[in-house]
Amino acid sequence: MKFGGNELIGTKAAAGLDADGIPDPYASLNPKMRVAEILEEGMGALKIGSTVHRAKRISIELLDKVWFGARQQVALPARVFRRSAQRIAIARALAVSPRLLICDEPTSALDVSVQAQILNLLKSLQQELGLKLSLYYPQPGCSGVPCA
Repeated sequence: MKFGGNELIGTKAAAGLDADGIPDPYASLNPKMRVAEILEEGMGALKIGSTVHRAKRISIELLDKVWFGARQQVALPARVFRRSAQRIAIARALAVSPRLLICDEPTSALDVSVQAQILNLLKSLQQELGLKLSLYYPQPGCSGVPCA
């Protein structure tokens, strides 16, 4: 796969999969950190949001963008639903203002109504932010979001 003239090379790592081999959004979330801290940690590592106050504001904006209640930013990952964990992972990815978002089975292990919500969210973000999306599904049947 190429993006921006660069070849994107990678392999699907086994890390982050649950016992059935389904990607688990909780696996990437530190269970001891609150949701806002998870977002702020990534921004701090990449020097985004130069002050603590600005990083907190950005994390609230990101949670709002992914339809995750900003007042839930103090929650621990174990206290949020699987669909919310997926939204946190998307918000964390957006924190670095990417042009391309690669989603590995973003709706696996979610019920049909929540799958639709996540796909609608991705489509909305694609339009609002001008993102390019690449959705990976090993089996056909559920993509629903154009990748252009």
